[in-house]
Amino acid sequence: MKELFTIGHSNHSLDHFIELLLAHRLSTIADVRSSPYSKYSPHFNKDVLDSA
Repeated sequence: MKELFTIGHSNHSLDHFIELLLAHRLSTIADVRSSPYSKYSPHFNKDVLDSA
Protein backbone atom coordinates (compact mmCIF):
# COMPACT_ATOMS: atom_id res chain seq x y z
CA MET A 1 0.00 0.00 0.00
CA LYS A 2 1.27 3.49 -0.88
CA GLU A 3 1.70 6.10 1.82
CA LEU A 4 0.04 9.49 1.70
CA PHE A 5 1.60 12.50 3.41
CA THR A 6 0.15 15.92 4.12
CA ILE A 7 1.96 19.23 4.33
CA GLY A 8 0.61 22.67 5.03
CA HIS A 9 2.35 25.66 3.55
CA SER A 10 1.69 27.80 6.65
CA ASN A 11 4.18 30.66 6.65
CA HIS A 12 6.93 28.86 4.73
CA SER A 13 8.66 30.50 1.82
CA LEU A 14 8.39 28.61 -1.46
CA ASP A 15 12.09 27.68 -1.19
CA HIS A 16 11.64 26.22 2.30
CA PHE A 17 8.50 24.35 1.21
CA ILE A 18 10.44 22.76 -1.66
CA GLU A 19 13.34 21.95 0.70
CA LEU A 20 10.89 20.09 2.96
CA LEU A 21 9.53 18.10 0.03
CA LEU A 22 13.03 17.19 -1.16
CA ALA A 23 14.25 16.32 2.34
CA HIS A 24 11.50 13.71 2.56
CA ARG A 25 12.01 12.57 -1.04
CA LEU A 26 8.56 13.69 -2.13
CA SER A 27 8.41 14.51 -5.82
CA THR A 28 4.67 14.84 -6.39
CA ILE A 29 2.16 17.08 -4.66
CA ALA A 30 -1.58 17.55 -5.08
CA ASP A 31 -3.15 20.89 -4.26
CA VAL A 32 -6.62 20.05 -2.97
CA ARG A 33 -7.73 23.58 -2.10
CA SER A 34 -11.10 24.52 -3.59
CA SER A 35 -9.58 27.85 -4.60
CA PRO A 36 -5.83 27.57 -5.34
CA TYR A 37 -5.17 31.17 -4.38
CA SER A 38 -3.64 32.81 -1.33
CA LYS A 39 -3.83 36.55 -0.71
CA TYR A 40 -1.27 36.26 2.09
CA SER A 41 1.12 33.82 0.42
CA PRO A 42 0.96 34.55 -3.32
CA HIS A 43 3.92 32.21 -3.91
CA PHE A 44 1.42 29.38 -3.27
CA ASN A 45 -1.01 30.45 -5.98
CA LYS A 46 -1.76 27.89 -8.69
CA ASP A 47 0.18 29.61 -11.46
CA VAL A 48 3.31 29.91 -9.31
CA LEU A 49 3.14 26.30 -8.09
CA ASP A 50 2.58 25.07 -11.65
CA SER A 51 5.88 26.61 -12.71
CA ALA A 52 7.89 25.58 -9.61
